[in-house]
Amino acid sequence: MSRAVTGLHVDIVPFEQDASSCLAKLHKDCFLGEEQWSEEAFAQLLSMSGTSGWGAYMGEALIGLLLVHYVAGEYEVLTLGVHPQRRGRGIGRALMVEFMAQVLLENAVIFLEVKVTNNKAFHLYSSLGFTQVGSRKRYYPNGEDARVLRFSSP
Repeated sequence: MSRAVTGLHVDIVPFEQDASSCLAKLHKDCFLGEEQWSEEAFAQLLSMSGTSGWGAYMGEALIGLLLVHYVAGEYEVLTLGVHPQRRGRGIGRALMVEFMAQVLLENAVIFLEVKVTNNKAFHLYSSLGFTQVGSRKRYYPNGEDARVLRFSSP
């Protein structure tokens, strides 16, 4: 699906099984100085039953990613990232909206964790209807706490 996001033409499409190399590269760019997932980790995730994802592309360039896992009526957002040079233009929101349209049809629930210090991400998720339902102490490898957020179909 094509979307116009703040001056950019972006195509949002489901990932193919062989996307692990470009996903690992983008994840590294998105999360510099943080835990970065390897090509092997992405390959393993993409091969798991219930895992799916979408990429935001400008032409051939992957500039955003969303990876989720589904089991027993619940989705978990595994990772959402936008290339640092493309942030602030609605690409992360567009990825989430594409995904959430599917969730609404299925009447499913979504969970995710977000760093307590990541206010931009927290505000994005809040604006999409997520609410905080808990926290995880020292959840991230650097020891930072996480907020646990939930979205359910109305």
